[in-house]
Order: sequence, then C-alpha cells, then structure tokens
Amino acid sequence: MLSSLYSSSQIAGGLIIGALSDLGYLSRRRILFLSFIGSAVSYAMIVAGSLPYLVFSRVCVGLVKQTMTVSTSLLAKCTTEKDRAGEFFNSVIFPTLCFSSFSSDFLLIHSY
Repeated sequence: MLSSLYSSSQIAGGLIIGALSDLGYLSRRRILFLSFIGSAVSYAMIVAGSLPYLVFSRVCVGLVKQTMTVSTSLLAKCTTEKDRAGEFFNSVIFPTLCFSSFSSDFLLIHSY
C-alpha cells in the first residue's frame, strides 16, 4: 500500500513539477531545493511514529522527490554528448551503488 502511494505520488509530482518548470515558475535549482527540503520534512514525519504520519510522509516525499530527473537533465545540459555516459556513471550510478552497498552492509552488521 505504501509503495503504491509513493509511486503514484511520484508520478503526479513529476508531472506537476515538470509542468511548473516548463512554464518557467521553477528552475532546476529550485526544484532540487524543493526536493531536498520536502524530503527532509517528510522523513522527519516518520519519526513521529504513527501510521497516518507515515502514510502522509510517503505521499509528500513522492510528490517532491524529483532529484534523479533534475540531475539527469542537468547532466544533459552541462556535458557534451560524447562525455555524457561517463559523467552520468561517475556522478549518479557509481555513488548510488557504493552507498547502497555500504548501507546494506551497515544494516546487516547492526541489525543484531
């Protein structure tokens, strides 16, 4: 249920934020700022510990979490076509793989 709410709100948020960006109301920088602040507030709501806060948090973070889309568009704008694949790997994929590996190892070690 939470995954469905998150996915649905991420699609809706992408469409809304994309439309606002296309109309000139939001720049890429402001979208990233909105994503970071909205995600921080949403994740802080999880600490409250109740189910309604958890559900509301997942909907909110889905609506504002557009960092991957904006990062990809910024890379496309700031790199040449020849260098784009390497830059995308170095700045997005490699750190994601390292962090996910580190976090899963950390959770495995500290879960007992």
